[in-house]
Amino acid sequence: MIDECLKELVEITENFVSHLAEVNQEEVELLIERRQHICDKLFSESNHIEGLNDIQKSLLSNILSADKLILPKMYELRNDASEWLERNNQIKRQKAAYLSSYAVDSFFIDKKN
Repeated sequence: MIDECLKELVEITENFVSHLAEVNQEEVELLIERRQHICDKLFSESNHIEGLNDIQKSLLSNILSADKLILPKMYELRNDASEWLERNNQIKRQKAAYLSSYAVDSFFIDKKN
């Protein structure tokens, strides 16, 4: 069971890393959910099995080394989302300031020159 989980983790991680330049936020979330599900299975099995063999340790090492590539992409997506939220909040503040500066019952009169 542990070998199967580790192999599945390696497979989805390597697949993700191979397409890292094109991934979006939803794909990152999907990867995290899938990896968490597999890790939960691993932890439930690890209570019954003592230690890891060398092959399993090697697989875990490969997964952890891929995380060094994945984390910068996750930070990039987080920063992009943060910038987008800040821009939208700034637009809302500007719009609110513009709209609130006029009285509800005021009139505008345009003149042609």
